Amino acid sequence: MGSHNPHDHEHGHSHSHSHSHELPKNRLALAILITAVILIAEFAGALISNSLALLADSGHMLTDLAALIFSWIGFRLGEKKANNRKTFGYKRSEIVVGFTNGVLLLVLAIYIAVEAVTRIFNPEPVQAEIMLGVAVIGLIANLLSAALLFKHSKDNLNIKGAFLHVVGDALGSVGAIVAGLFIIFTGWLIADPIVSIFISLIIVYSAINLVKETVNILMEGVPSGIKVNELQSSLSGISGVLGVHDIHIWTLSSGLHNLSCHLTVSDFSQTGSVLKSAHQIAEGTFKIHHSTFQIEPVDFNDCNNCGNKDEHHP
Repeated sequence: MGSHNPHDHEHGHSHSHSHSHELPKNRLALAILITAVILIAEFAGALISNSLALLADSGHMLTDLAALIFSWIGFRLGEKKANNRKTFGYKRSEIVVGFTNGVLLLVLAIYIAVEAVTRIFNPEPVQAEIMLGVAVIGLIANLLSAALLFKHSKDNLNIKGAFLHVVGDALGSVGAIVAGLFIIFTGWLIADPIVSIFISLIIVYSAINLVKETVNILMEGVPSGIKVNELQSSLSGISGVLGVHDIHIWTLSSGLHNLSCHLTVSDFSQTGSVLKSAHQIAEGTFKIHHSTFQIEPVDFNDCNNCGNKDEHHP
C-alpha cells in the first residue's frame, strides 16, 4: 500500500459496477408511442365533450409524454462514460429528470384543482358518452404503459417518475369514467370537477414523495435504509481499528451509493486486512459498492495540526 510514513494518507477504493442499470429503452420507447397516440385522442375528446376531467387527463398525459421523453434522454446521458470533466459520468442526470418530473406533477395538480373549483360553482354541460368512450381507451393504454414500466420503477428513480405519471394518468382515466357514468345516469354535472379534484390530490401525493426522494439525493443526504451509527459501529469492530470518523454517505444514482471515511489504526502493517474487512462490511452489509477509506495512524492529528482537517464527526 505504499509508504508507511505516518504523514501519508492511504486510500482503499472499491469500484464495483456489477449493479449498472439494464436500461429498458425499448419499453420506454414503446410507452412514448402509446402515450403520444392516446394524448391526441384524449385532447380531441375533451374538446368535443367539454369534459374537464378528460382535459385534465389529457393535460396529465402531456406531462407523461414529456416525462417519458426526459426519461429516455436521461438514460442516454447515463450511458455516457466518465471523463475528465465528469468523473462520475452522467448518472446523476437520472435524479435531475426525476426531480423535474415531480415538479411538473405538482404544477399540473394545482392547475387541475383551481379549474375544478371554478367549475363546481359554474357547471358546464358535458357530452358524457364521448367522455366515457375516450376515457376507457385512455385507461387501457395507460395500463399497458404502466405494465411496461412497472418492473424497472422499483430500482430506478428516472423510471419511477415516469411510472408515477402513467399511474396518475390511469387514475385520471378511471375518474373520467366514473364522472361520465354519473353524468349519464344522474345528470350531475359537478361530478366532473369533483373527480378532477380527487385526481389532483392523488397526483400531489405521488409528486411530493418523488420530489422529497430526489432532493435528498441532490443534497447528498444519507440513503434511506442506511444508518450512519450502525456503519460506524461495524467499522469500529474491525481488528486494528481504533477510531472511525469523517463518514460521508451519499447516492450518485438509483442503487449506486458512495462512502468515504477515515479509519484510525494502531499498526500500519494491518492496512491490507483493515481495508479488506472495511470493503466487505460496506458492500456486503450496507450495499455500498463504491467506497474510499483513508487510513491514519494514531498520532495523525498531532502530525497535521494545520487547521485544514475536516472535523466532522458523526
